[in-house]
Amino acid sequence: MKIAKQFRWEGAHRLPNHKGNCKNLHGHSYAMIIQIEGTPNAEGILVDFADIKRILTPLIDAWDHATLVEMLY
Repeated sequence: MKIAKQFRWEGAHRLPNHKGNCKNLHGHSYAMIIQIEGTPNAEGILVDFADIKRILTPLIDAWDHATLVEMLY
């Protein structure tokens, strides 16, 4: 069995070393699909969607309407 849940958020970023328009601060709509595959339990449940949401919501909340910064190493 496979299940999937999609999360969406808005974020801004810039690529300071880019020669084009991406060097300027701009935003995007982002989406992430989490897919889980496995054997369901005796009740026919693989994982509760509420558990997926509880685990990932803090991460999505941190990214939503945030500025994502390019990491230069």
